[in-house]
Amino acid sequence: MMASVRIVVASCFVGPHADRIAKILGLNRDKVVRPRAKRLREGGVWKDGRVIVDAFAMESEDDGPMKLEIILLALVAEGPVVRGNQPDLGATTTETNASSE
Repeated sequence: MMASVRIVVASCFVGPHADRIAKILGLNRDKVVRPRAKRLREGGVWKDGRVIVDAFAMESEDDGPMKLEIILLALVAEGPVVRGNQPDLGATTTETNASSE
């Protein structure tokens, strides 16, 4: 689970780039990062070169919502939680200047 948390947090900084995240975090690209990256893409967390996160959670003055958002996204990366189609309730994207890999 900690690897998924680290991957989610790193992606908020560098974008949805599995190879770059694996290198930065020193994680095995094929066994650890890529399977989680696939689930994040399938779950709509990584979409169109962006990381889709809840704006309220990430901008809240209280860090509780942000921690919950990271844990929920890490569960998507792990596989037990599937993020389905949902209405846009203030979701936003994190933009990075990182180039695609």
